[in-house]
Amino acid sequence: MLSESFSGQLDWMGAASYTNFDLYDFCEKLETAPILNGVDAYTAEVKKGVTDAVVAEHHGTDATAGEHPNAHGLSIYVPWRKSEYNSAYEGTLFAKDTSWDEFIKALWFGP
Repeated sequence: MLSESFSGQLDWMGAASYTNFDLYDFCEKLETAPILNGVDAYTAEVKKGVTDAVVAEHHGTDATAGEHPNAHGLSIYVPWRKSEYNSAYEGTLFAKDTSWDEFIKALWFGP
């Protein structure tokens, strides 16, 4: 099951591409991945950080109506395809402070 996602950019065909994923929901999906035993301590810390950081959020409960029932108020950039990686992201303060761009590059281009 995919994490709650949001359209962040257009793909090569001009269709909306899902490059932003709810961080809390992303962590919940990581916790259920069978090959990631022991990740719970890290994801619990991130989920607590999301809960502490989000002041208010509203997402609805009907996914068929375009609502986001698994959203928690903070999304993170993860390109859906290798071709959607935007190298300009490396210049953002978040990427510089957290090395999230390094994670994405390792995901799509190898270590």
